[in-house]
Amino acid sequence: MKKILCGTAFGVFAAICWPMTVSVVAQQKPVPPILTDSLVGPDLYRAYCASCHGADGKGQGPVANVLKVPPADLTTLARRHGGKYPAALVQDTLYGARVPNPSVVHGTSEMPLWGAIFRQLDTKESVAKVRVENLVKYLESIQIP
Repeated sequence: MKKILCGTAFGVFAAICWPMTVSVVAQQKPVPPILTDSLVGPDLYRAYCASCHGADGKGQGPVANVLKVPPADLTTLARRHGGKYPAALVQDTLYGARVPNPSVVHGTSEMPLWGAIFRQLDTKESVAKVRVENLVKYLESIQIP
């Protein structure tokens, strides 16, 4: 008799809890995988940018030829902005704040908004900001005159 009562109790418990579990799992957003635990600019660049922009930043990464919009040469950002590295523009671009047409450049799966992805990777907004800031500083360091 105890086995029947235990089995019945378990069945009732499972019937009540199962829909709640499914509901919670269905509401969770998928979190992109962390490609590097490092917060260092060059490491972040290699993990998140080099596949499109190339190891040297010149836009010739291994997947560049399959993209509809060719990746930018990131080593000439300063040259293209009157000789001054546009740190604020780069940061806003990574966050998606200043993209004139995000569906063409930084809002597609081809060039995701890294700020949004970095915010999903970490529970603290401050860590996402550090990732973007370190990427911005690294890109400044690879500018050619």
